[in-house]
Amino acid sequence: MQRPRFVRSGRNVPSETDGHETPHTSTGVPADASSPPRPAPNGPGLDLEGGRVPALVAEDVQATRSLIGRVRARSVGLRQGASGVALGRDVTVQQGGGWLIAGAKLNVAGGAAQWLVGGLVQARQVFAIAVVAGRVEGQVKCLFDARGAFAFGAGAALVTGMLRLFTRRR
Repeated sequence: MQRPRFVRSGRNVPSETDGHETPHTSTGVPADASSPPRPAPNGPGLDLEGGRVPALVAEDVQATRSLIGRVRARSVGLRQGASGVALGRDVTVQQGGGWLIAGAKLNVAGGAAQWLVGGLVQARQVFAIAVVAGRVEGQVKCLFDARGAFAFGAGAALVTGMLRLFTRRR
């Protein structure tokens, strides 16, 4: 598997201090048990291209064709990739997805998410399970809006109450 390439301040950063790559397994753990696991990359600005990273913390993160467990930054850009949790002031996702995408301003184009949470959500061709936003602009296909969530909760409460009544009588 090819290791992700990080760029900080416009210069390439080697994977190891000696510049040699260490083979990794599919879980991201070094294949050689004697080598210690690497800490999560962090810094003022990170560019990631093609790879898997468990966590990123930086001022500015731009990722292309990458899989990130969780990312926290002032500005997050994700293109053709996925993130478990993306938190930032300004979050941009193009042809990607995530479990939770949250920020003051979200710009999502051609993506999907379980949760979109933000003050302003600008979307083009986006599917989300739930959207919690102050203002939504664009086209979002949402499984639960405010009325849908209320109806689902009321239906679930009704079914649960009926099941409890029927099980107590016997």
